[in-house]
Amino acid sequence: MIRHGRYKYVHYTRTEEKELYDLKRDPHELFNLMSTRREHWKKKAAALERQLNRMRKVRPEVRR
Repeated sequence: MIRHGRYKYVHYTRTEEKELYDLKRDPHELFNLMSTRREHWKKKAAALERQLNRMRKVRPEVRR
């Protein structure tokens, strides 16, 4: 899980499920933006996934 600004991205590695929330518009995390087909959200999630992977390399204790 990573939070960046107004966004929260979660990647469940066991199930490969991915969630993206806009915490400013959806503070209770009720609407997973990954459930939409908009390319914009997929690009945002991919950028956060790259950042999360970089963190895992620097800090191995960050679990998968």
